[in-house]
Amino acid sequence: TASGTINADADGRPRFMVVDTAGSGALGEIYVQNSQLEAGLVATDYIESGSTTGKAGILEDSPRFDYLDVTCPHLLMEPTRLNYFAHSEYLAGTFGTINSTFTANADKSPEGVNNATSVLESTANAAHGLQKIDIDIEDGVFYSYSFFVKAKGRTKFLVQHSEETTMNTSVTVDLSGTPSVTEGRPAATGSQSIVDYGNGWYRVEINGKEGLADDADSNLNIFFHNGSGTSYTGDATKGFLFYGFQLEKKHFCTSYIPNHGTSDGVTRLYDNTDSLDFGDYMDGDDVTLFVDLAKNPELIRDGGAGEIRLSSSNKTAGSIKLYRSGNTNLRTVVYFADVELDNNPTSHIISDGTSPNIAIRRVKSTGEFTVFYDGAQQYQAFN
Repeated sequence: TASGTINADADGRPRFMVVDTAGSGALGEIYVQNSQLEAGLVATDYIESGSTTGKAGILEDSPRFDYLDVTCPHLLMEPTRLNYFAHSEYLAGTFGTINSTFTANADKSPEGVNNATSVLESTANAAHGLQKIDIDIEDGVFYSYSFFVKAKGRTKFLVQHSEETTMNTSVTVDLSGTPSVTEGRPAATGSQSIVDYGNGWYRVEINGKEGLADDADSNLNIFFHNGSGTSYTGDATKGFLFYGFQLEKKHFCTSYIPNHGTSDGVTRLYDNTDSLDFGDYMDGDDVTLFVDLAKNPELIRDGGAGEIRLSSSNKTAGSIKLYRSGNTNLRTVVYFADVELDNNPTSHIISDGTSPNIAIRRVKSTGEFTVFYDGAQQYQAFN
């Protein structure tokens, strides 16, 4: 009879050891197949790596798709962002308790594995919840918070910075009936939203900007609410499930970036797709390009660098570009560059809406370029 143990060598590498437990002195053999070492609170499905390092989640070398509330998934095309919370799933690594108890791996998260944390009240007659102490906030910079939550006996809580002058936000989240998020401070500098992820899970998204003359630290409090207030005699069976906390700069939330203990934050690089050669079509045929901008939020993006571009030999000259302007409130711009040079472009704003459907038609024989927005002609040019 032998038992197997897993230890680490001096360099921290895992090793298997077969130990004789019957006293015979003879050790057997073990066969290891589909071994996997990954960051996170639980083991996930096997990821075949072959001769290279296996990758999962945000490390996959492909752009992300949005599957929420759509019949056909679409590209997110997100900018580079950094999650500043060192532990996005292990709450005890980032948050402290407020008359409550954390239980890791208590239930299935939106990821589909048991890595959600249960936060239940104590029986104290006081406030209950969780708290992040001393978040380093830069003056005049927008920050965005996001996290997933599911009711577990309670349905209402408050997300609040302790000092209005540091980060002016105090949002009430109500998961009863039609879930909602409501800002309670009239002078709040940001916005808030809630997204249904199914099976009782919601993602709360909150952003705001500091108003102090100097940088300051601020506490982030999440206070449970029993319907009458945030201070009451608690019930040890009631609370919430949480998963996927994220703190990022800029004034809109991006998709979840897991962080399993990196104190300086984890960076997700911007989305990019491979080029598709339309040379044979553009050289001698009429062409119609249709783009469905499924999500074009009211919030101004980080800048106009991200774009959809048709060009000659991957150059700016002779290109047609669809992009989101980072200036004032300009939304969607079509950019026609000179065929030979890029010194006399024509930019035309075709939309200030949030989800435009854009079609661009080129007629080879006449050199006509026509732009349609939601079925109506908006612009026409000849070159």
